[in-house]
Amino acid sequence: SEFTKLSEKVKKQASDLRCVEEARVKAETELKLKEEELAAVQVAQNDHAAKEEQLTDLVEELRTMLEKKEEQLAELTDKYAALLQTHESGDEIKQKAEVDLRMKADQIRELLEAQDEILQKEEQFAE
Repeated sequence: SEFTKLSEKVKKQASDLRCVEEARVKAETELKLKEEELAAVQVAQNDHAAKEEQLTDLVEELRTMLEKKEEQLAELTDKYAALLQTHESGDEIKQKAEVDLRMKADQIRELLEAQDEILQKEEQFAE
């Protein structure tokens, strides 16, 4: 009778111990999953930051290109104005300057459109 009581007590403790062990294993598994999720989130954040930095660099590069094109356009405009005033080389130079001006204006327009696209993407990215 005493032996039966002890035997039952030992069985119950063994059962409790198994439950505790199962709970520990489950908790460790959940912890590993949470750590993996955290690592994935950190990678995504790093990717996001890197892309944002690339976008910022690209926008700055485009702004620099745009400034250079604007300077070139100003130079061409000055040259064109000088040519019109002096009439040194006639219609051929005038036509060439007009073509150059149109090409530069087109390039600036393309750069402005590209800049607008990048700024829109940057705004979307920031959201």
